[in-house]
Amino acid sequence: MLSTTLAALGIKGSIKKAEDIASSYGDDAWMPQQFSNPDNVKIHMETTGPEVSSPLSCGNIMNGLSGQIWEQTDGKIDAVIAGVGTGGTLTGISRFLKSKNKDIKTIAVEPAESPVMSGGKPGPHKIQGIGAGFIPINCDMDLVDEVVPVPSSDAMTMARRLATEPNDSFQLLTSLPRDLTSLPCEETLTSLPSEETLSCTAVEGVFVGISSGAVVHAACEIGKRPDMKGKRIVVIVASFGERYLSTALFSDLLEEAKEQVVEEVKL
Repeated sequence: MLSTTLAALGIKGSIKKAEDIASSYGDDAWMPQQFSNPDNVKIHMETTGPEVSSPLSCGNIMNGLSGQIWEQTDGKIDAVIAGVGTGGTLTGISRFLKSKNKDIKTIAVEPAESPVMSGGKPGPHKIQGIGAGFIPINCDMDLVDEVVPVPSSDAMTMARRLATEPNDSFQLLTSLPRDLTSLPCEETLTSLPSEETLSCTAVEGVFVGISSGAVVHAACEIGKRPDMKGKRIVVIVASFGERYLSTALFSDLLEEAKEQVVEEVKL
């Protein structure tokens, strides 16, 4: 069964529809409620912050990136930056890291066009995966030290840069594998100290989604601050680019593909 709701209603409309469907089934239905389910936060607190979940080679960029944050950095972390969709990732990670070091800064990223965490009003935007238009129950704002609004255009620009610009165009922000398919299981992504001219990074091109572009853009802006010189920033890249091939992120490539001329081949 697939139900659709009006785009104008946003995530709130989808949640209400799901609740209505679940209610119609009574005790025979269960709704995960990712925006308010405490297990969402709990799993990130227990695994994402402190220990290895699974490697990138197993096909899960979120788990590979997030595993062993504390161990990989030897606890030397000054800030952690993540986008807020359900709020579970940032809240869970922050609870663990701040239990180890209360001075670690938690920085949340949201769409500039829908700056609800910054006190603004919800609005339409193009950063899929974050910016639901409300502050989720799972997002503990008491843990958030700063909110950085990022325009959709900047998010997409950074995502494209990460995928296409050569490595010598960037200063290294995160340690990324050269070959995602052959990354040994014991290796995961980590952060390195920020540089004087942060512009983030690709070792040989990093194919990420729009929300990841937003988070990396925010990290670059944070890293440029004088007080962040020499500091270590951990960035959560939670989206892979292949899911966005049909979106505005790669619209130029789509148009290019449509204009390609079919060449005849003699068999």
